[in-house]
Amino acid sequence: MRARVLLWIREGSLVQTACMRVALISGMVVLSACVVDHQGLSTEQDGGLRDTGGDPDTGEPRDAADAADAGDSADAPPMDECPADPEKRVPGACGCGSADVDVDGDGIYACETCEIGFVCGDCNDGDDTVGTGLPELCNDADEDCDGEVDEGETCVGCADATREGFIDYSARPRVAACAGSFLLPGVIHSVPTCERRAGNDGALMDGEGCSAADLCAPGWSLCDSAERFVASEGDCAALGLPPAADLQFFVSGASGLGGASCDGAGANDLFGCGNFGYGDFRCPEFNMFVPDCMYLVDSEWRCPSPGDVTMDAATVTKPGLPGGVLCCRD
Repeated sequence: MRARVLLWIREGSLVQTACMRVALISGMVVLSACVVDHQGLSTEQDGGLRDTGGDPDTGEPRDAADAADAGDSADAPPMDECPADPEKRVPGACGCGSADVDVDGDGIYACETCEIGFVCGDCNDGDDTVGTGLPELCNDADEDCDGEVDEGETCVGCADATREGFIDYSARPRVAACAGSFLLPGVIHSVPTCERRAGNDGALMDGEGCSAADLCAPGWSLCDSAERFVASEGDCAALGLPPAADLQFFVSGASGLGGASCDGAGANDLFGCGNFGYGDFRCPEFNMFVPDCMYLVDSEWRCPSPGDVTMDAATVTKPGLPGGVLCCRD
């Protein structure tokens, strides 16, 4: 058995180590002394072994062994799968020759094609709501980067996500006929009051606590004038009711002072699209109008004060089905 006892000694500017070896040889303890200078070289005082301060397992000087280990790592060339591309060594997300750019941090890279495991095709890398695979919104923009704007069922326009008129979304992306009930009176200046949970497929089908505006989806509201209805590509001839459909009336927020006029100056008369009401009036943008609430007595519509024939658009409610409102995109 052999052991070493080390003592550090500072002698002037030279740091030395005094050491004593303790060996057990044939049952006898044998001592030997040495001095190790700051370079790790030693001289045995008993003329014995020379200690280089190397690795006790290999005998190789520590500095040399460490340098060899470091050299193995430094000398090994890094893997280069893109040898002709000075900017990249591995394909990354966009492959060799294309920078991996994702400025908005949405996880979709701006290059057109991607390596497996990545998503590419961000047509607006400054907006994290835009990129291949992201949902299309109803806002005149191309969120999913397919080259189309507001396509498919993105712009349904009805709060319950189903249209009952103007069914072809692509042909009528800015106007919708939405069926459902509302028990709060009025269609002029209507604002949502039940978080748009109304509709014949909505959470509040009976219209309790809901206004006419609750039948329209977010970003939509009642078509409040004949001009807005037409500007939204509204055309009652394209409503699309089947020939044998039940009597249905989809009311707008347009009204007037009376006399079958929808000039917006009052709340008299109701105007809209459908197969219920009167068709001979001075508002050709719509195909139906109801002159006053007394004509609604046996229908799905009601007015709290049917005797007041000058405030129809401000007092009308709709407790039943079918029919509903005309919604225009904001």
